[in-house]
Amino acid sequence: MAFGRLAGGLAFCSEAALRVFAGRVLRQTLIDALRQEGHAFTDLRFHAWFSGLTTLSDEPPRHARPARALCHTILTEITNWSGSALPFVAAQLREAMLAPSEIGRGDEHEEALRIVNAARVLTSTLPDTHRQDLFADITSLRDALSADLDFAPPEATPPPLPGDRTLKAGATTAPAPLWAIDIAYGRRLSQTHRLRIALPFPGLIRPSAIVGSSPSSLDIMQPQAMREVMERMTEWLTDAARLAAFAHQPVHGRRANSRAPTIMELLAGFGPLRSRQMETALGATRVGVAGMIASWDTVGAISRTTISGSHLLSLRTPATETTQDAPPHSDAAFSAEALDDYNASLEAIDRLLSQRHFRD
Repeated sequence: MAFGRLAGGLAFCSEAALRVFAGRVLRQTLIDALRQEGHAFTDLRFHAWFSGLTTLSDEPPRHARPARALCHTILTEITNWSGSALPFVAAQLREAMLAPSEIGRGDEHEEALRIVNAARVLTSTLPDTHRQDLFADITSLRDALSADLDFAPPEATPPPLPGDRTLKAGATTAPAPLWAIDIAYGRRLSQTHRLRIALPFPGLIRPSAIVGSSPSSLDIMQPQAMREVMERMTEWLTDAARLAAFAHQPVHGRRANSRAPTIMELLAGFGPLRSRQMETALGATRVGVAGMIASWDTVGAISRTTISGSHLLSLRTPATETTQDAPPHSDAAFSAEALDDYNASLEAIDRLLSQRHFRD
């Protein structure tokens, strides 16, 4: 049901809403990957780091893959996907990333790319007979992960006995890079279940749902995790439709062919950026971007945070009355026919689930 709601929302939303949604999904994909690797940071510090204004962490974790190489690899992978909205926004963000380079051995990108490729191979070799049965497919994925050297979560290390000074090997074991599976398996789900666009599903695969106390508990935990992720992404899509309508509302004095709405799409979806990043992402001049930002300043839609002498620009939603004044027939709104089709699809899903319940 949760997957069906997300699929229905994606089927009927506007292209502008898809781009805002893509920015939100990509932001969370990068943040989840970095935190899984062991990097510790706040959301604001992530944006400051992505903008080249600070390091990501005060003390980088010992076993974590380098942050910039990791994000660049993820964005490059998604840029190469088929479709429009997600690869388009991923390419924009890859060009706009100003995060400082790490000092390393020079093979940081190769290691991140190896993990991404390994995840793609693992998910593409799951049994084809399970593709149409979502629950069976999840079970086969769990079995494959638990047996894989790269992705099997490390076993918990028991606490040392009093007086035992022996170093435990598992204490410094790097966490499993399940972020790569969130990306690769999300794409598999998108392709096999006919989503409008291919998507990563950040937070979909969790270590606790791969290794646990009993097979019966594991059978429940992963579907529950999937439901939570789908419901969260449906909320993002709802917000994206509202923000896209605001981004494309007419503004007095702005040309009809202005690219100012594109700036607002990036800020509404991905989050705070510098004007320099917008120049790169849009392929626009400094003067051109300054004019676009000024047009949003006139309606109070831009807020600024100063970090290291530079401004991070972010969306500041005006008063509710302003958003309510948006045109009622904006291209981000759902038509009555689309909503009827969506409700009919949900009713059909309800009937199928009921039939399966009684059959089981």
